[in-house]
Amino acid sequence: MSSDTPSRAKIFLEASKKLRQDFERVKNLPHHGEKGREAENILKIFLKEHLPKRFDVASGFILDRSDEVSSQTDVIVYDASSCPLLETYEDNLIIPSDNAAAVIEVKSNLTAADIQDAADKIAKIKSLKKSAIDLPPGPWNINTIGIVFAFKSTLSIERVGSHYHKAIAEKGIGKHIDYIFILDEGMLSIIAHIPGEKGFAPIIMYHPNSGVNGTVLVMGGTKFKEKTLDQLLRFLLAHLHFFWPHITHPGFDMSPSDNATGEKVFGTFLTVKTNETDPQKKKMIHDEYLKKFQEGKLD
Repeated sequence: MSSDTPSRAKIFLEASKKLRQDFERVKNLPHHGEKGREAENILKIFLKEHLPKRFDVASGFILDRSDEVSSQTDVIVYDASSCPLLETYEDNLIIPSDNAAAVIEVKSNLTAADIQDAADKIAKIKSLKKSAIDLPPGPWNINTIGIVFAFKSTLSIERVGSHYHKAIAEKGIGKHIDYIFILDEGMLSIIAHIPGEKGFAPIIMYHPNSGVNGTVLVMGGTKFKEKTLDQLLRFLLAHLHFFWPHITHPGFDMSPSDNATGEKVFGTFLTVKTNETDPQKKKMIHDEYLKKFQEGKLD
């Protein structure tokens, strides 16, 4: 094969270089918050260019049907095909929990404190409610996965793994960080040995009791080096491919809540639904309900 022949490895090697160059350009910004936002934007642009058009990315908050709200989240990957968009200040969006497929906490330089902070945020997001629906046959899922993406870390990948292991033990399976990616270094995740299979492989554990009996779970790390970005996209796309095929709920509670009721100004009776066909009987029913309405007996 000619050295000029395109390949997936070459394409993602160039993408990794560009991400690194973009980060190098902004890492010397004087304000930490500004640097963090720029780092988030670099990753969001990459994802927008590579994810299926059904999905989009944004920063903001996740809201469930019980009006529980997540902390501010760096990157939300959401099903944009049927998602109502509510914008807050500074271009943050409010995304319904049903539409949120993945969240990514972006770190310029991953530290032990960053891992703990991300673990807290992701655990809260995974605690948000989802609508109960009947999924069609197949390996569909309705869950939000949590990812940490770091442009670099002064910690060795083994040391990152030690803090990650501690966070998994603290939060528990199902509320844990699913993946940690460090650009040009490697990936950490839960890996599993499934009875009848050879060796260990990464696995997404949506619930503590998922999987077959005898499955052995381990916190594992792999040094993918320049292929790490490729792995991020591979695992994210695998999850998105089986994200539930159609959102069936607007994502918020449609019943009136205490803080959503207003002062009734007026109401004028129109008619009452009835299957009666006799005109005189229909009038009697109409008048009966009109009287109840006027006397306030329909509340």
